[in-house]
Amino acid sequence: MQYAKFITTLGVITLLAACGGGGPGTNTPEVDQISDITLNPAAAIQSLYTSNYSGPGIQYSAGTPEIFNGQTYQVQNVLSIDSNGNSSASKRYYTVNPFTIYTPDYSYRTSNIMASYRNYVSRTAGVLPTTAKVGDFGLYETATVTPWTTVWWASTQSTSVWTLTKDTNTTAFFCYGASNSPDLTSKTCYKFNARGELV
Repeated sequence: MQYAKFITTLGVITLLAACGGGGPGTNTPEVDQISDITLNPAAAIQSLYTSNYSGPGIQYSAGTPEIFNGQTYQVQNVLSIDSNGNSSASKRYYTVNPFTIYTPDYSYRTSNIMASYRNYVSRTAGVLPTTAKVGDFGLYETATVTPWTTVWWASTQSTSVWTLTKDTNTTAFFCYGASNSPDLTSKTCYKFNARGELV
């Protein structure tokens, strides 16, 4: 009889241990800290564009401002070095007050069964929000595309948006641009924490 009581007691202890002892559990769901926070994506991303950071494989430095269509844009020089030691240089254009990201006009060639032609692309400056909460979204940029063969064809327009979506209870993703479009900014995402910092 004593043996049976011992086995029963041991079984109860084992069950309680498996369930966390019945006390405050270590599996308590994490509190949502990000959904009601107001973030300032424009300020955080502007700090990257004005940075003179130098680290493994990448170097940012301020360049000489340049003028496009009568508008002056600030310049950030970007030098990248891959694992094979190959380097590439590029420039990022932007304005401050308000912070916007600009892409100079460019063109690319396409072809179909009828003809080969060049597309000329002009984008508006990309506007980032100064206040946003999880679930918010808005217009980022508009691209005007004009195809050309031997004559100019009618222009078309396309747009991309920015979004702020929840990642975890403490982080969110801010994204802008579009996927798989030669006319629009490639989709770019940054992760924010509940203090409004880039992580």
